[in-house]
Amino acid sequence: MVKTAFCIIDQQRYDMTDGMRLAELGPNLQAAIKKDYPQAHDNSFICSEHLVHYRLVKMDQMIANDYQQNDQINAQLSKILANHTYQVVDVNNELEHSLTFGQRVADGVARFGGSWAFIISFIAVMLVWMFINVVPLFTHHFDPYPFILLNLFLSMVAAIQAPLIMMRSKSGR
Repeated sequence: MVKTAFCIIDQQRYDMTDGMRLAELGPNLQAAIKKDYPQAHDNSFICSEHLVHYRLVKMDQMIANDYQQNDQINAQLSKILANHTYQVVDVNNELEHSLTFGQRVADGVARFGGSWAFIISFIAVMLVWMFINVVPLFTHHFDPYPFILLNLFLSMVAAIQAPLIMMRSKSGR
C-alpha cells in the first residue's frame, strides 16, 4: 500500500515519495513555507514540484545577497584605491634578494638533485662505474664487486644532498 499525503500548497494528494515533510527541510525553507502558509506545521507535507519552487527562490536570494556583498566590497576597494597610492612589488624578486648564500646553494642543489638530468646522469655514472669494474678491460679494477667504494660515494651524496633539500623545504620554497 502506497502512503499518500496532501500537499500544504495545492491541497492535492501525492505519494510520500513525491515530496517531503517540513521537519525534513532546513530551517530557512521551513520558515519560508510557514510564512506563506501559517497553518503549516512540522508534520505538513510539501510536494516536490512546490519544494523546487521554494528552493529556487532561496537560491535566487542567496545569489542576490552575494551580488550585493560583492558590490559592497568593490565599492570599498574602489574607495581605498582612490584615496591611496600603492606600489606593486614583485614578491619573487624580493624573495630572491632576501635569500642567504646558503639558501641559494640549497635551492640550486635541490633543483638539480630533483631533476631528470640528475637522475639520468647519476644512473649513467653508476652503470659506467660498474661496467669498468666488472668487464676485464683493464688489468686492475679499482672497485671490484660488490662496489664498496661506489656504496661509499652514494652514501656521501645522500648525506650531503638530504640536508640541502631539507634546507630548501624549510625556507618555504
